[in-house]
Amino acid sequence: MKRAARAALAVLAVAAIAAGGYVGYTYVKEDKSSEAMFSQVLEKIGETDATLAALDPFTEDPVKAVEKGTWSAAQSDISEARESLDEAAALLRQLSSRRLPKEVSASMDAAQRNVDARTGMIGAAERVMEKAAAAQDPLKRLRSAWSNLQEGDTLAREAAALSSKAASVDEIKDVRERGERATERFNDALDGFSSVAAAVPGIKLDPYIDYVKARLEALGYADAADAALIERNKDEAVEQNDLYTEADEKASRLAKNLPSSVDQVILDFVKTQSLSEIEGYQAARAEATQSDADLRDYLGAQSK
Repeated sequence: MKRAARAALAVLAVAAIAAGGYVGYTYVKEDKSSEAMFSQVLEKIGETDATLAALDPFTEDPVKAVEKGTWSAAQSDISEARESLDEAAALLRQLSSRRLPKEVSASMDAAQRNVDARTGMIGAAERVMEKAAAAQDPLKRLRSAWSNLQEGDTLAREAAALSSKAASVDEIKDVRERGERATERFNDALDGFSSVAAAVPGIKLDPYIDYVKARLEALGYADAADAALIERNKDEAVEQNDLYTEADEKASRLAKNLPSSVDQVILDFVKTQSLSEIEGYQAARAEATQSDADLRDYLGAQSK
């Protein structure tokens, strides 16, 4: 809903857009139509304050904003902000064809830069969010792959614990069954990570893929060692167990290089892919800050 007519201006701070509202200023003399129209420009700019104040969090974590629905919920406000900025731009075009008072003429450039900058902020944020929306399906698939990896890890640890106590053929068979289930989960995880890596060029999933492959290698040696024990082939069992130990140590080292979460991997990817848009957003934001300050000088002079 549009706010009551008033001339306004806000300062966009470096860390966040100030939402304190605009300094009110209204021309009342009928013979000052240009000043009154410029006042309307400032009013229209002011109507976008709250919406622009909410843009920063969207560009900081666009993936979460899409997933949680906050970006979708903001669309009505963004549409209204665009409309206000379009109206401000139209008024500025009308003013550009007039002979203007000195004070208005001197502030026209700042007003135009401000409208362009705010429009640029919205446009850049929208392009970032488009890429975040496209990342939602890969995110779901990676979460599933991560869940399979964790389940595989749990089953592999259980198999290792049972193996250290297994003394009979039946107990060794139980170990192998647990290992087979772990292998299934790791294969599911590998399929998940590999499919996303193939579908999303540039995403960094090698640490996960390398780790899962190392775990599968270790499980293969463990199963071979257990099979040799069942066949009472002690030498083969020792050899395969040594290979298992080496592969397991490799997997443990690789585990230390795993990213903190697949969610972070997706966020890093979206931000990397949106680097030019984010830089454009920051540049537009800086311009809006500067032109806000210039317009505040105009309002300060008019209020004296």
